[in-house]
Amino acid sequence: MAKKENIWSGILRNGLIIFVLCCIVWFIGRGRSGSSHKGSSQATETSLRIATDYTPDNFIVQDSGTFGGRQVELAALLFPDTTITWSLAKSRAETLEDLRKGAIDLYAASIPLSSADSVGTVLVSYPLYTSAYALLCEEGADWLKDFTGHRAVSVYLSTEDEAAMIVAQNIKELAYPEITPVLLPDSPMKLALRVARKELKYAIVDRALAEAVDEKSPNTQVVHNLFFETNQVWLVSPSSPELLDTLNHRITRLQGSEEWKYITEQTRRH
Repeated sequence: MAKKENIWSGILRNGLIIFVLCCIVWFIGRGRSGSSHKGSSQATETSLRIATDYTPDNFIVQDSGTFGGRQVELAALLFPDTTITWSLAKSRAETLEDLRKGAIDLYAASIPLSSADSVGTVLVSYPLYTSAYALLCEEGADWLKDFTGHRAVSVYLSTEDEAAMIVAQNIKELAYPEITPVLLPDSPMKLALRVARKELKYAIVDRALAEAVDEKSPNTQVVHNLFFETNQVWLVSPSSPELLDTLNHRITRLQGSEEWKYITEQTRRH
């Protein structure tokens, strides 16, 4: 009888030890899993599909066929270990639809924060930088006299540039009610060139673009005391909230760095 009790006592003791060991292993495994999960929110994406457009940010297609400009340089800084597949947007509406469907991951374009909510059903990043907008006009034009007169004055804007539309509306509502914003399907670059060819008298475009055209053309002038700045954001597919978290984390970490300043400030100087 005593022998049986010793056997059962041994079985129970061994069983208790095994149970404790299993619990320890389970807690260790759970801790490792939790650590892995925490790291995954900041994990580097191995590949990204990013769309962009020509608005405005000095976006260029280089001789090699590769893309360049502020968006491209910022994306390389934000996602240094990532293979990025770039595509050029056919139109903003089609690109937003591709973003909603998950056909692309990120839309790195010039999107003003003040109008981002109106896009709907996409994720909005933290502001990355500010874009300055200026009035480009014919050489010799008396913009102040025209803007304060009693006749309506047309100011032309690109339908591709939402920030410029907001700027024009602010100018009209806050200072010069006589101006009439007129939307044209031309790109901001084409709009500026039409002013240089004297086809249009007034246009609101990105300040860097306005100054670049004015530097080359004898037929234009930039109104330096009439400009606005808007905060610019990027848009993320609604199916990629982890990407938005990673993007925002890196924007917060990198903004203010020398690399960030160089990219954003050199674009304005060109």
